[in-house]
Amino acid sequence: MNLPDNLHHLAIICDGNRRWARAKGLPPIAGHTYAVNKTGPKLITHLSKLGLPYLTVWLFSTENWHRSQEEVSGLMQLFRSFGVAKLTQEANKLNLRLRFIGRLTDFDPDLQDIFRSLTANTKNNTGMTVTAAMSYGGHDELTRTFQKVLASHPRLTPQKITPDLIAKHLDTAGIPDIDILLRPGGEQRLSGFLPWQSTYAELFFPPEYFPDLTPAKIDEVIAHFAKRERRFGK
Repeated sequence: MNLPDNLHHLAIICDGNRRWARAKGLPPIAGHTYAVNKTGPKLITHLSKLGLPYLTVWLFSTENWHRSQEEVSGLMQLFRSFGVAKLTQEANKLNLRLRFIGRLTDFDPDLQDIFRSLTANTKNNTGMTVTAAMSYGGHDELTRTFQKVLASHPRLTPQKITPDLIAKHLDTAGIPDIDILLRPGGEQRLSGFLPWQSTYAELFFPPEYFPDLTPAKIDEVIAHFAKRERRFGK
């Protein structure tokens, strides 16, 4: 299929991994593992070949740290399994540029090194930009954004605070706002995901859990998006 001309940025809340695992009698980490190793690469490859400029996926929230120690530890090991050399090679094959946003200092130093290395190793690629939101929360991002604005402009007056100034200090600075925001799994809420960037996003809530999300379902969502009239309040 051809991408609509007005589709630049698709974002996915990767929801339902634990429920997918429970439905199969498996531990929660099995759902996360399948999502990262099977579903994610398949969707990324498909969207890259379609020519989507920007994809953002929410992999770990600030609230996820409060899950069981077993699940959190399993997720950290899963993130470590990315492997810098392997993932760099796979990203370069598809000409992907990788980015990581969120409160990355929450992670152990070795994981921070992985995120930095993958970003540096793919920064010159010119294909789809894939952004992984890690230890991300919408309130946290906006708090950090306003802190950065004030730190960069110590003599800032209220009148000089503009949407453009704020946008330049967001985690996603340089990336266009979201056109499609997709949350699989049946839940119909955004849970604080990119609140500034999703103001005019078209929302989709398919019932499938994220591990069951397919390229065909993505194509279906894009086809529905193409039929929507986006007036942006005008």
